[in-house]
Amino acid sequence: MRAGKSEYGEIVEMTLNSTSPEGLPADEPDPFDLFQSAGAVAAFIWNKAGEAGLRDLLGRDVNGKPLNREWIEGIASELQAVGMLRAAAIVSEIASQKPSELDVATYCPYPDDAGAYHSANVASWLRSTERSMKAAEAKRRK
Repeated sequence: MRAGKSEYGEIVEMTLNSTSPEGLPADEPDPFDLFQSAGAVAAFIWNKAGEAGLRDLLGRDVNGKPLNREWIEGIASELQAVGMLRAAAIVSEIASQKPSELDVATYCPYPDDAGAYHSANVASWLRSTERSMKAAEAKRRK
């Protein structure tokens, strides 16, 4: 049975919280440590909290930055591979609304005031990111 609206926020908070969920002794392992991928966490949230929980989870920022489209597309691929087609479609929709990993204004680790080498640093970072994205896409297609 899926959780109601008041319950899904707590489930998502437990997922994102790096400490033990409230009510569990600190010496017990975090139940989310068992998941091997972001897709597995998304599948769990889908089963426990439904569409609202999944949208809440993937709509959150991490360290002040939105999740990127390519990463969320990977989650959709994982869900589709295990037959969770409705969840995968929702995740794909969410991904289409997210910025690309190459959006320099959002993701470039070099601030505008990085000094004389700023443009060289940004160009190098872009090349590295593009290579990483191509490798990840090739891996997803296998």
